[in-house]
Amino acid sequence: MVGDKTADLQCGWNAGVKKSILVRTGYGADLERDEPDTVTKAAIMDDIAAAADWILNNA
Repeated sequence: MVGDKTADLQCGWNAGVKKSILVRTGYGADLERDEPDTVTKAAIMDDIAAAADWILNNA
């Protein structure tokens, strides 16, 4: 699951995905700064392109 909000990450974790990915675009940078404990289990990427690369290299 790729997203920029807590609900996106939680959706992935609830679905049992291998890894939820937080992108820093949109609300992601604020979430990373304001709720660091929430995002500790997530892979954190600068943007969707970096997330796609991560997925392709870690699938």
